Amino acid sequence: MYPNGNIGEMITQAKKTGRLNLANMELVDIPPDVFTLTNLVELNLSDNGIKVVPSDIKNLTSLESLKLDSNKLSDLPTELGYMTHIKELTVTLNTAMSPIIKRKSRDGTPALLNHLKQYGTGAVGK
Repeated sequence: MYPNGNIGEMITQAKKTGRLNLANMELVDIPPDVFTLTNLVELNLSDNGIKVVPSDIKNLTSLESLKLDSNKLSDLPTELGYMTHIKELTVTLNTAMSPIIKRKSRDGTPALLNHLKQYGTGAVGK
């Protein structure tokens, strides 16, 4: 069961719309059902308590916008770097985020995705 009971309904609706807004839902994990939404174009997970983005994020092959602001993330999965449709990836206000990821996110989505693809999640690269 999800902290907010209507998440299941929201996921069902997202199958039709391609958009899912789970901001401010008191989530600590991304609901596994989200990763079955291969037609998802926009996913907003901001303002939760999410600590990890699983590698299953790669299943969202149509994703263009991923908002992860104001969570408890310390890093991002390498798989995001290979998601060629992503045009917007926001990770601001994740205080535990590694400094290299913070810096690359300020440089813009292409720079951040390229870093993840080249170096993975580790704090290497320039």
